[in-house]
Formats: sequence, C-alpha cells, structure tokens
Amino acid sequence: DDDDENDDDDGDDSDDDKGNVNRVIYVPFKYANLQEEIVNNQIWKLSLSNFKHSVVDNANKKAESDHARDVDSSCDAYVSITAEHLMAVILYCNFSKLSYQFSRTFRRIKKGETNAEVVMRHQEYSRWAQLL
Repeated sequence: DDDDENDDDDGDDSDDDKGNVNRVIYVPFKYANLQEEIVNNQIWKLSLSNFKHSVVDNANKKAESDHARDVDSSCDAYVSITAEHLMAVILYCNFSKLSYQFSRTFRRIKKGETNAEVVMRHQEYSRWAQLL
C-alpha cells in the first residue's frame, strides 16, 4: 500500500454551468505516456522504481498469462487489452491513495472551483483515465 498524506476537502458540488451535466469536456494530455504521468504528476506520484517493479512487471506477467490471452481473444476485433491497460487497472486497484487522488480529479473539490480548474487537475491523470 502507498503512503498517506491527503487532505479530505470534499468541496462543493455547485455547478457553474447548470443544465450541461451531460456535456463532454475535452481534457488534453499533459504527459507523453502513462509512466511519465504517474512518476511526474503534480498530485500524487510513484517513484520510477516502484512504477517499474510494482506496475510494469506485474502487468507484463499478467499480459502473458493464458487467462489474459483468453480474455483478449474473446473481445471485439477492434478492442485489444494491452499491458498498458493492465497497468491502469493495477494502479487503480493496488495503490489506494493514488486511486483516491485520481478519482478526485473528476469533480470539483473546492467551493467555487471552475470547470477549467477541474480540467487542469484532471490533466495530471488524463492518460490513466483514458486507459480505464
């Protein structure tokens, strides 16, 4: 499990654009790839060593398993489960504090926070979000 150092400000759910709750908001990528995002983000990061040993190695082992090949072959021809997808799931399931911080990027956490501020925060984990 990862270290604990988070504040718990749940903020305000008020909406500065009421009526547009189903609107899709584009969030551009800030980092070149998932590894760069997880080890360099400004919210909650893992060390490169921890990412490689706890995430990459684990994902590669799972990707090579018979079970993963069975799941991949049963999916639609346009869908492929990659080692990077497995890394995203491993990050979400095995690092509870990181997962908590990730999920906070999807919503306002401060009173009066704007959509632009939420998007800026979510950019820290936008590749991870896309993979999940």
